[in-house]
Amino acid sequence: MKFTIVIILLIYNSVSSLEVTGTYRTTTWSYVSEHYQCYPITNIEILEPKQFIETVAGKHLAGYLNSDVKTYAIVSQTVHFMPLGMTKIFPNLEAFQISGCALEQIDRLDLIEYKNIHSIYFNRNKLTILEARLFDFTPKLWHIDFSYNRIRHIDPAIFDGIENLKHGDFMYNTCTGEFGPQIGEDNVKYTMQKFLLQHCQNKPDDKSDCGCFRPQICSSERINHISEFDLKKKLGIRD
Repeated sequence: MKFTIVIILLIYNSVSSLEVTGTYRTTTWSYVSEHYQCYPITNIEILEPKQFIETVAGKHLAGYLNSDVKTYAIVSQTVHFMPLGMTKIFPNLEAFQISGCALEQIDRLDLIEYKNIHSIYFNRNKLTILEARLFDFTPKLWHIDFSYNRIRHIDPAIFDGIENLKHGDFMYNTCTGEFGPQIGEDNVKYTMQKFLLQHCQNKPDDKSDCGCFRPQICSSERINHISEFDLKKKLGIRD
């Protein structure tokens, strides 16, 4: 049995709202044994960065609450930027997926609320740049999927902040090509850094975008015009 939910999306510092629908179910997915999931989230359109999901209305499956939700997925929607606030609604998330959504940008502040996440799927989007220390706020992360994007620049310090990376997929990107890397091994962090340094550095004549060795231009605060302090306050995160 499935129930539809309604998610209210509020733009940061704005009173405008958007109704988003989703469905609850039990499933086995993403290295999580049978669990409670919000899948799929639909009728969602995010065209500006740093938009917040504030509330979820709807009837849970019998015996379940928001705190029981372990994963969520947004698939084949128009989501150019990460929605924020999901962990305020579902505080015990372990994994999430945003795939086939034309996602254009992801930065370290977009992941600031996901300290307990172990798996992230950003495959089949339109990402082009991955900044330094992208995973500063996700110390438990060990599985990432960036396959089938348009990534051409990856900072060599992308993995700084995580120590337990076990599996990563960067296949079918502009700078990695068809064959790599898709790696799962003990030294995956070192192996991936070596590969990405070889294939995803800036070209000398490339001045169009912030890239691998210009992280100062790619700073999250400059891109998003919001400070880490303000974002933590909005999300209720305490250091």
